Amino acid sequence: MSKKHKRANSLGAYTAVPWAIMKTPAWRAMSAEARLVWIELRGWLKKDWSNNGRMFRSCRDAADAIGINRNTVQQKYFELEHYGFLRRTREGFLGVDAYGLAAEFRFTDLPHGTHPATRDYEKWTGELFTYKPRRPARKKQKPVLSHRTPRPVPQDTGRSRKRPSVCPVPQDTVSPSNCPVRQDTISLPPPEQGREPLQGSLTARAPAQAGGAGSSPAPVAKRVRVPKRGTEPHRDWADARRHDLSASLRRVRRRRHQAGDAGAAQPMCWATPRLVEVTDPVEAAAIQAYWRPQVAVSA
Repeated sequence: MSKKHKRANSLGAYTAVPWAIMKTPAWRAMSAEARLVWIELRGWLKKDWSNNGRMFRSCRDAADAIGINRNTVQQKYFELEHYGFLRRTREGFLGVDAYGLAAEFRFTDLPHGTHPATRDYEKWTGELFTYKPRRPARKKQKPVLSHRTPRPVPQDTGRSRKRPSVCPVPQDTVSPSNCPVRQDTISLPPPEQGREPLQGSLTARAPAQAGGAGSSPAPVAKRVRVPKRGTEPHRDWADARRHDLSASLRRVRRRRHQAGDAGAAQPMCWATPRLVEVTDPVEAAAIQAYWRPQVAVSA
């Protein structure tokens, strides 16, 4: 009469890691993520080892099972091959039905078909693993800047106490920014007391040369400052500015009237601050004769 053995309570499916592998220097030098990838792939091995050499697990599926990035799984496959625990038997490629096929591996501690186990991890030379991409990345036609994307980010725009806004820096725009700089803006100062304002504008004109012909050279603009708008100094400056412009306009009209009485036409001032209607017939005729195109009239 045979003895009846009681079967132990089953704990479910599990993956065994041989102690002979765990105590090797290659296993101890390997990263923890590579060990998890080895255990995940080992869990799909059949009991009779018949599928060794056709072991595959896509990077996406392994990443979802372990909880790491799929690019990290790809690197860990290369690390397992470097330390000798896996050997690649087939490269991954795109199938005929437009579905990608993952690469296949074999465990070196188990026999593969009619070949015995090679145990390449025992032949590890002691060189640590360093990931090197198989092929360089393709260059993009429109590459993005190396440190940030070509658009303003929240830290490039905002408010400040002295200035109303902060413009994006040149690295954030593909083309140069149109933000005005301090050299592009000027302001006018308030008129000084007791000084006669210049005709037409606040720009100084070069003195006329004795015996010279033609008009004086173009004026050189001064960089002046205008009081802050809405303040009492700005209102005083605006009133003085309007008074100076009115006085200049009256002076120009007086000179034109005197020139009309003398019968000589004088050219208009080039620095007239605003459009002025020409009422003098002599001056109007001179201007029309100068600007009217000369058309040959055939007899």
